[in-house]
Amino acid sequence: MKLFWQPTLLAALLIVAGCATTAKHEVTLTGDIMVDAPNAISNGPPRDRVLWQYRLAAAEMRQGNYNAAKQNSTTRC
Repeated sequence: MKLFWQPTLLAALLIVAGCATTAKHEVTLTGDIMVDAPNAISNGPPRDRVLWQYRLAAAEMRQGNYNAAKQNSTTRC
């Protein structure tokens, strides 16, 4: 019995020690794309940055701010 629980405990400790956590990028959404997009671009996950840049550029184009839309879709990539 003594020989059974020691390897089991060792295996459990190695499994737990091998787990790694990553930092979560929390982004609070307000519902206003003009507020949420810059916040998500700077504080959100890196894989979502281009998506938020294009969402912001599309929102600015809908408002008629074509120069700002062009700047937001090209300079932060």
